[in-house]
Amino acid sequence: MMAVDGSALEWWRAVPQVQELCRLSRKSLADLFNEYSQHSFETTFEEFLLAEAARSFSRVDTSKALVLAQPLLCFQVLDLASTLEGRSGEVNREIFQRVAPTLPPLAGTAASAGCIFDALCSRQAGTSAGARLRESGRSPATLLTWSTFSAYVAALRGCLQEAAGETEVKQHCGLAPEDSLLHTCKLVHQVAKFPPVVGTLLLFTHHLVFQSTVLHNRAIIPLNSIRHVKLYDVAEHHLPPKVHQNAGWKLIGKALQHVTPGIATGLDVEWTDRRGEVQHALFKFTELENTLVFQWLAFVAEAAAANRCDAGQFSQLQGGAARANVHHAAFVADNILRFKAIASLGLGQCKALLGLQGLVSTADGATNNVVNAEAAAFLDDLYTTPPHGNVSSGERNAPAGALRTTEAFDPELFRQHMENFEVLYSPLVAAAQAATQLHTWENPGASLMALVLALCVYWYDWVGYILPAVCGGLASILLLERALLAHLEGEAQASGSDSRKPQPPRGSAVMGAQAAGGASDKELANASRGHLRTRLGHWMRQALDQSSFLLTSARKGTAGLAAIQNNVEAANIAMLKLRTLHSWRYPELTTKYVSSLLVAAAFFSILSLRHIYLCCVLFLFTSRFHPPSLFYQSIPVACVRDD
Repeated sequence: MMAVDGSALEWWRAVPQVQELCRLSRKSLADLFNEYSQHSFETTFEEFLLAEAARSFSRVDTSKALVLAQPLLCFQVLDLASTLEGRSGEVNREIFQRVAPTLPPLAGTAASAGCIFDALCSRQAGTSAGARLRESGRSPATLLTWSTFSAYVAALRGCLQEAAGETEVKQHCGLAPEDSLLHTCKLVHQVAKFPPVVGTLLLFTHHLVFQSTVLHNRAIIPLNSIRHVKLYDVAEHHLPPKVHQNAGWKLIGKALQHVTPGIATGLDVEWTDRRGEVQHALFKFTELENTLVFQWLAFVAEAAAANRCDAGQFSQLQGGAARANVHHAAFVADNILRFKAIASLGLGQCKALLGLQGLVSTADGATNNVVNAEAAAFLDDLYTTPPHGNVSSGERNAPAGALRTTEAFDPELFRQHMENFEVLYSPLVAAAQAATQLHTWENPGASLMALVLALCVYWYDWVGYILPAVCGGLASILLLERALLAHLEGEAQASGSDSRKPQPPRGSAVMGAQAAGGASDKELANASRGHLRTRLGHWMRQALDQSSFLLTSARKGTAGLAAIQNNVEAANIAMLKLRTLHSWRYPELTTKYVSSLLVAAAFFSILSLRHIYLCCVLFLFTSRFHPPSLFYQSIPVACVRDD
């Protein structure tokens, strides 16, 4: 045994952080120093102490980690020289990449630790800590400060706390204790049968579990048996063809407008059961405007890739693309937790961060580079929104600007928003034109009836019942539409496979035949007005196309146009959400909408116009302090298809 230098031990013993690490390691400083001296470690002595304390702490309390319990101690030891000098420490990339894998759950591998360091440093570049580093002549991109490190640890702690109740769930599902929970999502619909079953989707390190607390319905999918994970449109896949054909036609004003689902709102997991049969598990997400479905697509695909890597089945995992076949991969499944933590810090999707960077074998450097290149390509496919190769046909037909948001003015994007605005608000334009025809006496009979009705409302003092009548009438129309859809569903199920064939309308002639009689004057007038609106829209689009060059050259002075562009896009999204509610594609959301209309009708019928006016004024002037509507955010956005 190597002799212990007494002066060195006395110096280390005087450091408070070293004393705390020895206490956590449950070993004396001399024993730790001898153990470090007998082996050729690539780390410094303080880093060795930190790793030993972390291992001992995890053995004592398996549910906690040292870096989560004492993050300040860990950070001070990483830059012990600055700590002893009384300065706020900064950690460079080399130290963090070397030590972070020994402090779970900071990082799983050195490669992912480097990605985490780069992401955290990019976050602190715009903070006060980054400004302080620049003032001292140091780059914020090369040093990690305590404030950024503590924020990342707090985010990790919050992600781990979301997995509360994990033991009970694993016992109910019959999973092993080491199968840790990675991610959960409530209010997920399993649409394998009608009506959809509502439950919770849970992603473990080795299983994907769907559990319904109402019907006790449970689906347990081993991740290593998953063959493909892709997106699909729930309505197109689930509803019978006849129902899907008619479900998009909604009564708005006097016209029938066609609402086409254009965004994938579901996840299709194809897997092989124990009997070798291919099964499909279909899940629908309705929150955050389809953000969750893209996130879960990447999470499940990556977790499945990790499990297949452990089984040596990484080749031909996703879409038949050949990948590197690496056995005994060093994949760390809780990289998904790190992804969530970094995303919560406002860093977006750090695709280079996640687990397939851990596919670094013990072979030579050339093999490592090939594996990392394959992993990076796979992560590019996973964490691109929407993912390449997994887009439904409806998404490919969607307008380019249907779901995009921007702050800078873009002439092409502005033109697309205006075209969508023209299509979406055409029912309101038609209603305004109908009102204009009434008071201009273009149709004397209809104008006379409207005048008599308006005078009756005044004479009998029915003004206070206008709002209740509007809300109640709209709720009644929605309920009638739901009854019609239920009738169509029954017909489609009764007709079987014949319902897939398009049927001509009853009483109509053969397609392509000439009409028996000419058009009336009213039809010609309506056609003329429609043609005029079409020409106006064409002229507007042509003018926008011709002026796009001038608008592009004046981008720097287009703050007002950018505001108009964003407001038009927000109005389009609001109308698309309203169409989604009227289509009954999401019954739970439309039911809440109808209930709100009925409550509003009762509310307006009780209050007087004076009190309604007061409520509107208070609501308007306090709107700045209102929290964002979770119900509005949960409504998916349909896309527009020009008729």
